[in-house]
Amino acid sequence: MLGLKPCGPRWAGLLRAASSVSRPMSEVPGPTHWPLLGSLPDFLKRSGKLENPDMEAIHLSYYREFGNIYRLDLPVLGRHVVICDPREYLKVFQMEGKYPSGASQLAWPFMHYYKAAGNHTQVAIMSDGEPWREVRHQLAKDIFGPPAAKEYLPAITEAAKLASQCAAEYGDRFDDFVTRLSFDMFCALAVGKQPQTTNEKLADPADLQFVKDSIQGFSMAGQLMKEPYRKWFPGGKMANFMASMGAVQRRGTEVANELLDKLEAGQVEGLAANSYMAKLKRRGELSKEEIRDTLMALLAAGVDTTSVVLSWILLNLAQHPDKQQRLRDELSSVLQGGDLVEDAIGKLPYLKACIRESHRFTPSVLFGGPRKLPQTATFSGFEVPAGTLVLLNQTAFQRDPRLSPIQTFSLLSVGCPTRSPSAAPRVETRPSLTTGSSLRRLARARACAWERASPRWSSRRRPAGWCRTSAWSWRRGRPGA
Repeated sequence: MLGLKPCGPRWAGLLRAASSVSRPMSEVPGPTHWPLLGSLPDFLKRSGKLENPDMEAIHLSYYREFGNIYRLDLPVLGRHVVICDPREYLKVFQMEGKYPSGASQLAWPFMHYYKAAGNHTQVAIMSDGEPWREVRHQLAKDIFGPPAAKEYLPAITEAAKLASQCAAEYGDRFDDFVTRLSFDMFCALAVGKQPQTTNEKLADPADLQFVKDSIQGFSMAGQLMKEPYRKWFPGGKMANFMASMGAVQRRGTEVANELLDKLEAGQVEGLAANSYMAKLKRRGELSKEEIRDTLMALLAAGVDTTSVVLSWILLNLAQHPDKQQRLRDELSSVLQGGDLVEDAIGKLPYLKACIRESHRFTPSVLFGGPRKLPQTATFSGFEVPAGTLVLLNQTAFQRDPRLSPIQTFSLLSVGCPTRSPSAAPRVETRPSLTTGSSLRRLARARACAWERASPRWSSRRRPAGWCRTSAWSWRRGRPGA
């Protein structure tokens, strides 16, 4: 149990939100601010270390102490505001317009490399404005949304099946296995190739090195983001990061060019003919260089996030063997030893329940949708000036006992404030340009649940950004009607 209870400071935050008088940002609650050091002393006191701190536990402690909004001043992020009430965070999405400015702008090491390498597609993805929108629009075609995703199911299923044959060999190298599996699945989707990097005996050494360089590049980027001064010092960590990213770029270019040449010569068939790159080529809307850069963007953005989501799902199941066995029984009953096919997806409600509950209990990222405010706004009764970085603490409201009374991984009530089938709203899934769009729908749904948890809930008092909902639950592992 996390020990979260609707008490003192958190209810004070709700009362402040109801006040019509806005208070200045200087009065936003938070730890003591020290000259030059900001909130770092308090952060270190809570974490006990600066390297790999338990961010989830730290911010849950901030939530318990300060309530639905608190202010911090830390390296990299600088002075920022963290919001824990999804109703309040909806205001951020509503004011941002069609050109959001989010987390990618904070990942300066990648932007530094892409500019140096002349990768204009990646630079556009990590910027904002119309160039960002155009690239995202191209990425969204033939890949986002259930209908498009189902077309890649055979390739992804084959990659997973090949990887499962050697999973036991990894032992305590679980992170390595999941990262390689994610890479194999994305390669199968993007270029119709099965690199089998999970099997070192069969994999191309160049592909194995690609994965290692990718892991090292992302790891070093995380370190560099804590040390922004290194952008002015090309040696040391910065040089190693640039070298790793350069190796990734070269191998990605080789793979992309190989497929593009075959496509132009009409020499592709099978999975490659139905790959994402093949579809981009057939559209004829992008140049060869743009298609190649799009592949790099897909691998860079997809492998890391997919491995994190898979890790949490598998870890949660491993820690709950009874749930794992029930899922195994469902899969065995439906698939009958065969592969996962499109017709079987709708017959696996418990699998869907496991994935949803894992997303609730252990979100893939602690902070969702970081944004710099385009204009001054009021959150929980405090006026936050334009240009301030605001973040949504997803773990806080996903584990709030007023919304989700079960504070462990559970399939009795997936994110429901009660066990009633009508208790939790669901937002319809549809294609989106960004993961922020999914977060926006999640925030709306949780805002609805938050409002229902209020003692004065009324169907006539709908929060801003109200969404259409339908009843659902996972009582006995089955979706409610």
